[in-house]
Formats: sequence, structure tokens, C-alpha cells
Amino acid sequence: MKKLVLSSVAFAAMGLLAATQAKAVVVSTTLGIDPSSSIDIVLDALGGSTTGGVTLGASGTIDATFDNVGLSALALSIDSAAIGLTDGTLTLPLGPLGSVIADTIGVGVGASSGALAPVSSVGGVSIFDAGGTTLSLDTGIITYTATGYAGTLLPPGTFDFGASPLSVAVPGGNTVKVVEAVKDATSNFVTLVIPISVSQSIITSPVDVNATLTALIIATGMKLTDNGGPVVPEPASWMLIGLGMMSVVPMVRRRFRKRA
Repeated sequence: MKKLVLSSVAFAAMGLLAATQAKAVVVSTTLGIDPSSSIDIVLDALGGSTTGGVTLGASGTIDATFDNVGLSALALSIDSAAIGLTDGTLTLPLGPLGSVIADTIGVGVGASSGALAPVSSVGGVSIFDAGGTTLSLDTGIITYTATGYAGTLLPPGTFDFGASPLSVAVPGGNTVKVVEAVKDATSNFVTLVIPISVSQSIITSPVDVNATLTALIIATGMKLTDNGGPVVPEPASWMLIGLGMMSVVPMVRRRFRKRA
């Protein structure tokens, strides 16, 4: 009887220890950005009366820190991101004034955040508020030239983000979605879906420009444990606890009945 009690308690203790350790394990995982990801850049000038935009493909990696618990991420922070954009041409029509043509060359976007505030977590999908995340355009250049009368106001030039990086704070209300999927007992894949829209005013001469950046970034990778191995889903820990408790409860009842 004592051996059975001890083994039951051991099962429960093992389960509690495993569950506690799982909740304490927070590790960084690198995710690859899906080639279908994109960033849209729209420029407004002359009081918003004219607009022009371009859609750029995105590729690269995101380092994110997750809490490795079951199918719901209880904590998330974006440690860093290196997002490279495809080259593109943006044409901003200015009506009778002519137009501005800009070429993006080797432009890259970085990102980092502290711990993101959780919004909800249901069925393997967790949503976090991305507010406070810092986006930075820190590599690449934009060359621009103007046509027509605008060409007399804006001579051709180049803006180098490497020399003068731009940083933008993501406002609250933008969210990051974490989707987790267990492939088998030793594989736990996680996907970040990041739809972000931010606006930034850029004071130039002779006109002011408002730039709106809208991004849909999808990044997927295998969530790892603290020792670099794949995550084993947490339900196994609770099964150990259940086995231990199921064995102990009947014995406790029998003991009380004998005393009665």
C-alpha cells in the first residue's frame, strides 16, 4: 500500500514539476518571413489632394520570445526583425504641377518590442497588442526626381536610410496574432501574423509629405525549448498529475471509511 501511495504521489509530483518547468521556460525562436508578405507605402502631398503608393514584397527573419506552454502563447516579445523589401518605383502625381517619381533600392525595416500586452487567447490562437513596437527604416536608399513644374521646386536627390534612419512607434490597437499548430509529439510550429498600419509626417521643402506604411507580415518557424530542442506539448504533464491524483483519491476514501 505504501509503495502504491508513494508511486501515486511521485506521478503527481512529476506532473506538477513538468508543468511548472514548462511555464517557466521562455525562449527565443527565429521565424522565417513568408514570401507572400508585403508592405505598402502611400505618400500624401499638398494637403492630401494627391496620393501615390507602391506594394513591396518582404523577406527576412524575426526573432521572437515565446512562453512554451501548450497551444496558447502566454507571453510574446519581438526581440528583433530584419525585413528586406523588394525594389520598387513609386509615382506621386501632382496634377498640373507634374509628378514625383521615387525608386526604393535595398530598403530594410527593423523592429523590436518589449513584452506585448495580451488581448485574447483561444484554441491555439493568441492575440497581442503591438503598441509600442518600434519600426525603423535603417538600410537602403530612395532616389527621387520630379517632372513638370514640380521639377523646378524639387531637384533630383537621394535619401539614405543608413545614414539617417527613420523610427516610428506603432500605436496601440495594432495587433499581432500567434497561431500554434502541433504536427506531432515533438514538433510545435508557430506562426506570427502581423498586420500593422502607421503614419508618419515628413517635413520637406517645399511641401510636407505624410507617409503611411501598411504591412502584412507572416512568419513561421518551429518553437524550441530552452535547450534548443523542439517543444513537447504540455498535456503530457497534466496527464501525469491526473494519473497520480486518480490513484490517491480512492485510497484516501477507503482510509476514512475504515476509521468511520
